[in-house]
Amino acid sequence: MQYRDAVAVVSGGASGLGRAVVGRLHFEGATVVVLDLPTGAGREFADHLGKRAHFVAADVTDASEVRAAFATAAELGTLRVAVNCAGVATPGRIIGSRGLLPLDQFRRVVDINLVETFNVLSNAAAVMAGNEPVDGDRGIIVCTSSIAAYDGQIGQAAYAAGKGGVASLTFPTRRSGKAAARPRAVCGSTCPTCPGRRS
Repeated sequence: MQYRDAVAVVSGGASGLGRAVVGRLHFEGATVVVLDLPTGAGREFADHLGKRAHFVAADVTDASEVRAAFATAAELGTLRVAVNCAGVATPGRIIGSRGLLPLDQFRRVVDINLVETFNVLSNAAAVMAGNEPVDGDRGIIVCTSSIAAYDGQIGQAAYAAGKGGVASLTFPTRRSGKAAARPRAVCGSTCPTCPGRRS
């Protein structure tokens, strides 16, 4: 897919993997939308990139905020790319030195890693449904899973569950034939942009 003149939305685009993706898409000529929390560095990053870079504040777990963000993105041009990079990796053993892993903590990690992915994916697909196909595609949606989905480590119960859900979500979305765009999932390991990475 050619990114020049396309609009790309990247959730979690203010830091880490998302920031790297935004930078690359902008370099390739796309108009980029940094979708991130208002308390993050998204606006500063978009200003740094300059032309064709926009910041839209939203909580990715909030349906109305994400829907409004994609409406804003659609006003900038033809949405062809959406990349899900928002996520958290809060560690926690199911039974640790402080007792059981709190259900609220487990739910928060799954909500941010899995539910937000569906929220962004579905809203992106809804906008892309109106696109004219280019080389057979109306757009592409990339979801960030993790190697933890298949090889989760101690303390990754919530993270692995969420990322496993992302991988599982992608297959039926692709096979349904109803999606407007090509959904894909990538399963990364540690990377230079990951917060807290140990060398």
